[in-house]
Amino acid sequence: MEMGFNDIAKQCLELYGYDYTKPVEERFIGFDFNKSAGCASKGREALYIEDNKFTADFLKANPHFRFPGGSIGNLSPCWGKNKKYHLEGGC
Repeated sequence: MEMGFNDIAKQCLELYGYDYTKPVEERFIGFDFNKSAGCASKGREALYIEDNKFTADFLKANPHFRFPGGSIGNLSPCWGKNKKYHLEGGC
């Protein structure tokens, strides 16, 4: 199972000693949430990097998906060009 944002946050809370068995009022006393938040931020960053790597690999293998309409073979020749001042005279 792939870890999501909540799983990463829970794992970091447990790593730094957050005790779920105590009453709610006592859980917050003396617990340093800054360390836990830093841990969770690093975990989410790793998750984003992994996701971006997957997307980059997909686009490298399928470059036609980079442009609107490219996935269905309907790529506009004017996409990304200034239509008003185009050298060939407009699209």
